Amino acid sequence: MKKRISITIIFCLLLVNFLPAAFATEKDLTNNDIKIVYISKNKSKVLEAKYGSNTTYIVVADLIKINDLSDKKKIKEITDKDKEAKILGNRTYFTFVENLDEAKKMADNAPTPDSNTSGEVSTESIKYFWHYSYIEDYYSGGILNYHTHLSPTDVAYVQNVGIAIADTLSAVLVATGIVTGPVGVVLGGIVTIAILSYFQYATNPDGSLDINAKRTDLNINDTTVESGERLGLAQAGTGYWRTYYWPSNAPDYSL
Repeated sequence: MKKRISITIIFCLLLVNFLPAAFATEKDLTNNDIKIVYISKNKSKVLEAKYGSNTTYIVVADLIKINDLSDKKKIKEITDKDKEAKILGNRTYFTFVENLDEAKKMADNAPTPDSNTSGEVSTESIKYFWHYSYIEDYYSGGILNYHTHLSPTDVAYVQNVGIAIADTLSAVLVATGIVTGPVGVVLGGIVTIAILSYFQYATNPDGSLDINAKRTDLNINDTTVESGERLGLAQAGTGYWRTYYWPSNAPDYSL
């Protein structure tokens, strides 16, 4: 029997796969390895994750709408037809924090859907949270795209934890409300491998990392990834699009 990384979260998923998943609530968290320990007035949450004797905290902000996509290269790839329509994406910020008090403070000051009168966040308000990681979705040419940005701090955290971070990272991506469980478990694996295997080739000058993927290119089945399984096609940084596989010598993981 193959070993499995301990199951962390079971989420309530939406029936419609193309819409963002429902934001995780306390009743959705069923395993003691990761749980909600704080909810701010602006609906941001702090999750507590345990690795043996180690504990870390993840700040997950409430989902916001964006009317400008920060990646200039990405904007160029959006078709003219999409540009004529009002471009809207969903974005959720998150970050790993060692101290609970610091995590609560960050949650209290996280960006909110009412950051301006239109309910959309401008570039200026986004700059305040440049140190946060985030995941966002947007349509281009009728295809749903995912862009995951990990800050230098979170990239370093993933490197320190190693391959075992995949299940918790997957759970955090689902908790953002941007992706469903089957999508999140695949993206979590891709992001983990991209950081551990292609860090020196794909990271930005500041040590952050961007991963782009199209929903149609992901191998979406269920909420379990087995050793040697194909995850899908994705791009780390500005490098080549490549097919990612979960290592054959790595344990299975699931949500």
